[in-house]
Amino acid sequence: MKIKKIHSLFLCRTPLQARICIEIIRENKISEFDVIYFTQNDSKSDKLYFSQLSEKARNSNYIYIKKQYKDILNHLFSIIELKKRGLAHNYKYIYIASIDCFLFRFVVKKNPKASLLGFDDGSANITSGSLYYNLDKYKKSEFYAKILGLPKANKVKLKLIKHYSIYPSFENIISQDKIHYINLFTQNSKNILSDSSTSTTYFIGQPFHEYLDTKQIKLLQSWLGNQVIDYYILHPREKNQLICEIPVLETHGLLAEDAIFKISHDSKIRIISAYSTVLFNINCQNAEKIYLSLSNDRNEIERRSLIEKTGSKIITLI
Repeated sequence: MKIKKIHSLFLCRTPLQARICIEIIRENKISEFDVIYFTQNDSKSDKLYFSQLSEKARNSNYIYIKKQYKDILNHLFSIIELKKRGLAHNYKYIYIASIDCFLFRFVVKKNPKASLLGFDDGSANITSGSLYYNLDKYKKSEFYAKILGLPKANKVKLKLIKHYSIYPSFENIISQDKIHYINLFTQNSKNILSDSSTSTTYFIGQPFHEYLDTKQIKLLQSWLGNQVIDYYILHPREKNQLICEIPVLETHGLLAEDAIFKISHDSKIRIISAYSTVLFNINCQNAEKIYLSLSNDRNEIERRSLIEKTGSKIITLI
């Protein structure tokens, strides 16, 4: 008896990826699909967007693995967990963003006849210093993948027949002829040139203590202290709010972009941020955007060149 192919499988690692998949499903009117969502954060946002994505799914799996001391264990435990739950081997299409993820490459291996379609994993797809542009440098990771019999990340990338991107006007890890652009965070009713007399200013938090030194943090705090900011949106990994006097916006698990549009109503939107995907995801017709530059090294020069394309105003704090 011939086995019927299941239409589609969506592989997600982050709320943004799930949000993109929801739009792909809507745009293509996909009615039969499964979902595998793998996270090591298990945040409110992870659960919210998994719930939204899996609402109409045939089958859905939420796999949470606590971060292990050795990264290879994270991947092994996720594969073991998926094996326990069972995995269909007859998908027609597989949608994937995190081509570096061992669990997802395991799924690809088990579905050799499936057509692979890609989608963006945030700004990593358009930043030349990111993992996806330097896959060959991660030799230890690929060594482990070889031991496990998994396809190379670059091989998975080359097999993509189509790629959904939310970043028009940017070069991507995928060739231009394969890219289909989708609008994700566009709200036609909002325009910074509107006649609204009110505006709402948001500061987008980040885990600043992970990548800024003490001097840079003080510069940032000093500049922010002289601004009128309505809401501070905390990053999931941000442990300490830089300016405690700014009210924290309770997003209830929503991505910053969705939360901003939800609360702003008819007021103009003003966004202040360091290097955040929010500046890329919300276009300049919907918000006034300010980027705070805190260094002048090679990586920052590249970041500024990308930020310029988003229509953001750049303010240098060095």
